[in-house]
Amino acid sequence: VFQNEAIETGVKAKAEFIFHDETKLAIGPNSRLRLDKYIYNPDKKTGDIILNAAAGSFRFITGVANKTAYRIKTPVATIGVRGTVFDGYVNDKGEVAVLLHDGEVEVCTKKCRRVKRKGRFVRVLRNGIFKGPHLWDASFFNNVGLATAFPFIGKRLIIDPVRRLNPAKLMRKAAIVPRKVLRATARTQRKVARSSRKSARKVGRGVRRIGRNTGRGIKRFGRKTGRALRRIKLFRK
Repeated sequence: VFQNEAIETGVKAKAEFIFHDETKLAIGPNSRLRLDKYIYNPDKKTGDIILNAAAGSFRFITGVANKTAYRIKTPVATIGVRGTVFDGYVNDKGEVAVLLHDGEVEVCTKKCRRVKRKGRFVRVLRNGIFKGPHLWDASFFNNVGLATAFPFIGKRLIIDPVRRLNPAKLMRKAAIVPRKVLRATARTQRKVARSSRKSARKVGRGVRRIGRNTGRGIKRFGRKTGRALRRIKLFRK
């Protein structure tokens, strides 16, 4: 991979790279990333390494260059690396999520935020607003699944043969409703059901009354009509 060269993966493709400074990079499916700049002096271990993550998922592991040498640009934020292992995801709107495995990162928009908590996600939305750190929720990024956004969690890679984090422990669990609340809700539902049945019975009785009254009215009308017709016939005779 050369400077200014873009890397793009297909639907089922993944790629793994090791650079001269021992930086390691894994790219997930449906991802686009470009190496904007790569300058490294092995004698002084200094350099300037800039990656541009346009879309998809990646894992980044810093090499032996100075910590300040690494920067990862995304559509909404720049990630500064501080001796780190972290995963990143960029959605189709350019919004970013970062999951820290080791070390720390600095995520910057107009302001910067240091991310030090491992196993939690920090998101940057399109308007530059930070969210987190928190566990993954299915509602993030229009219901993108954790395995889609972060395909390397809990897996061994060629460049990183350590299983990092347990996906099950990164998901936000559904809220546990206390038993008192459940019982109160059940009582309310039963009351509503009883009230509905009573209302239905009242409506039924009312409909039956209307039916009976309507029937009597029709009978009376029929009798009156019959008598009137008989009178007309007698009058004609």
